[in-house]
Amino acid sequence: IKYLFSYKDGILIWKQLSKNNKKSDLIGKEAGTIVDVSKNGYNYKYVGIRINKKRYRRSVLVFCLFNKRFPKINNVIDHINGNPIDDRIENLRECTASQNMGNILLKKKKTFNKNNYPIGIYKIEKGKYLKYSYRFNYKNKEIYKSFKTLKEAKKEYINKRKELFGEFYGRESW
Repeated sequence: IKYLFSYKDGILIWKQLSKNNKKSDLIGKEAGTIVDVSKNGYNYKYVGIRINKKRYRRSVLVFCLFNKRFPKINNVIDHINGNPIDDRIENLRECTASQNMGNILLKKKKTFNKNNYPIGIYKIEKGKYLKYSYRFNYKNKEIYKSFKTLKEAKKEYINKRKELFGEFYGRESW
């Protein structure tokens, strides 16, 4: 990888082309294109780079460049700040898929919740009673708890995620 690319602020620049790449005008230019993915109801983007007819995520190549190895089997590269296009080495860390899922951006829902409650927070009305709850999955178990106020539910939701996911708990935007 170090023979193919130079690195600057999360960007890989072609130094030499792979054997199947005939476009000599790419040398000195930024490698990769943005790939849009829609999978299991999630939409995300990443930068893909083709080397010898195989596509790699730029984040994996940057990780390899600095660590001199690919991620361990069944591990992935996590973007600490939640931005999958920000491939600066200081924003990347190796983790399990479960840890990576724990590091979702805790933001307001736009499509599923007309009241704009944060992901995982639900409003429950039963007659004259009103409560708020959080719900998420952890190691194939559903974690669920109810509270009297939205503020209390948000606070305890963050605390529970920090307890279970540690540094991978996610980042609040609310």
